[in-house]
Amino acid sequence: MILRKCLSTVIFALALLPTVAHSAIITTYTDRSTFIAALNGLSTIEEDFNGQDLNLFTSAFNLDLGDFSVSSSDVASDQIGVVDSVDTNGSFFTPTFADSQSVDGSRFFGINGSDGGPSFNISFSTERFVFGFDWLDGDVTDSYAMTVLGQVFESAPFDNRFVDAVPRGFFGIISDTAFDNVEFYQTDAGGYIAGFGVDNLITSGIDIVTCSQDPTLPECAANAVPEPSSMAIIGLGLIGLASRRRIKL
Repeated sequence: MILRKCLSTVIFALALLPTVAHSAIITTYTDRSTFIAALNGLSTIEEDFNGQDLNLFTSAFNLDLGDFSVSSSDVASDQIGVVDSVDTNGSFFTPTFADSQSVDGSRFFGINGSDGGPSFNISFSTERFVFGFDWLDGDVTDSYAMTVLGQVFESAPFDNRFVDAVPRGFFGIISDTAFDNVEFYQTDAGGYIAGFGVDNLITSGIDIVTCSQDPTLPECAANAVPEPSSMAIIGLGLIGLASRRRIKL
């Protein structure tokens, strides 16, 4: 009987592994300084678009920024690309604000949408565990969502945060599962979609492929990369616990 129940525990623990391994645990941040502190000294790469030329795309595109790439096959008649400002619904906010805005006063990647608004994708040169960005949502009713590893983030953080009466802020994620891209898409279509933009993209400077090849590299050793094998250790721990309890009985 003890052997049979222990075997059942083994099967149960092993059955859990695929499910847990594919269910990413993602911690979110809405303050850049808190996000940076959580990285615990991890080297980072940033893109502020200030070195990019003004560029509005009229068809499918892939903007290669080196460590980042921004792409879309859903451009339609929308204005999307590297810009200095986007239109907003400023007159509909209380208090009102300018009908043309920038994420942080400098060049950024932005959208002036139409009915529905375009989607776009940000991908990385190699898989990463962290990503963050400053954002601006100039529409009083509509908003954008971000998806990564099958999880959707919308409303909060992209609504209800106001700085100088303009809905803008920071959003960052730290995941226990590696990812190589995130997607942004418009969630509500209430007619003309006012501007949306992202700027000051930030991700880790660690190349996960390199770390897997040589985990002794300083940047890999100093910042522990999650190991899938840890889930197997948890499973074995459950098995051992069940065995001890049965022996005591």
